[in-house]
Amino acid sequence: MVNAALLLALSCCAASPSVVVKPTNGPQVTGALVKLDSRELVLTVNGAARRFPVASLLSISTPGKLTTSVPKIRVTMLGNTLLLAREFSTKKTEAEVLLTDGRKVTVATRSINHVRWQLTPQLDGAWKEILASKRAGDSVVVRDGKSLDELEGVITDIDAERVGFTFDGKRRRVPRNKLAGIVYFHPGDRALPAAICKVTDRSGSQWFVKSMTLKGEALFFDNVTGEKSQLAVNQIVKMDFSTGNLVYLSDLEPQSVQWRPYVENTASQNLSLFFKPRKDKGFDGKKLTLGGQKFDKGFAVHSRTLMVFRMPGKFKNLTGLAGIHGKQGRGHVTLVIRGDNKQLVKKDIAAGDRPVPLNLNLTGIRRLTILVDFGKNLDVGDQLQLCEMRITK
Repeated sequence: MVNAALLLALSCCAASPSVVVKPTNGPQVTGALVKLDSRELVLTVNGAARRFPVASLLSISTPGKLTTSVPKIRVTMLGNTLLLAREFSTKKTEAEVLLTDGRKVTVATRSINHVRWQLTPQLDGAWKEILASKRAGDSVVVRDGKSLDELEGVITDIDAERVGFTFDGKRRRVPRNKLAGIVYFHPGDRALPAAICKVTDRSGSQWFVKSMTLKGEALFFDNVTGEKSQLAVNQIVKMDFSTGNLVYLSDLEPQSVQWRPYVENTASQNLSLFFKPRKDKGFDGKKLTLGGQKFDKGFAVHSRTLMVFRMPGKFKNLTGLAGIHGKQGRGHVTLVIRGDNKQLVKKDIAAGDRPVPLNLNLTGIRRLTILVDFGKNLDVGDQLQLCEMRITK
């Protein structure tokens, strides 16, 4: 039965923002956004209410478009929230950030990991080294040609021209144009809650959200670091729920992988390196391809290979597409997938067959086993492609 609040929202649906919803399973749905919080999404579609548990969502897209303004500054927060900005300044414990779409936001400096304002791609590798290093204080990052160096101290207020920095007991105002950026020191490991989704706004900024509520045409949310923020729905480009609700198998590290040749010989040990499964590409190094369609995610697996995965949480479904690329000619394998000790599917697959869609129930399963076994033609051409293999809640 529809409650009074939902009836009121439905009566105003003409003004409700239109969105495109992609569930983890099933076709996408377009409708007017009526309700959205951390647990449930409600749309009106052809005058009727459609409800979706947040745990069943892959993404929500709006008609919003990214701004064409190029960011001058990247502010990376704890928990991976990324702010793309034109300006950045701090005073005491707060930072003011002017985003590329002209909006100003305020965040706590204790929630900022690092800030870059020299965005030369050639420095990306050097930045990774800086961020991976251990430190006992804040750091100003100095550029020296194509390399970076850091100096530890205490960062204070930052304005458009200078960075307040205390080093060896002396306070300094360091010109920003002498620096590539700054890194804030965070003592200990700050435990952060899991994000339910990643929100991309018109500026290209990405917010990792732990809770949210739609009020009118604005989304109010808490970042995983605890800051409260809000965005008008027309400022949102996409909400990505895949972080918590979907995992590609090729992004997981298998618990074990075993390959065995059709005929054991002294070269088997060396051959195992060549015939081990390929992640997100074929044995030729190119994109996975089945039925003329290319795929970004999945495996190429040679017979006979056994892969074992430990489920990273409570997932309900495994979906994907299995087949042998047409160029293999003679390949023939037996695919067996088991959940714990239960056989979920057993299928003979040959070159020239249509790709086999997989949709398996994983409820309660903790250990997933995928076996690509020898078929009828010894092991000639036995290169099975498992495309878009993903587990969903």
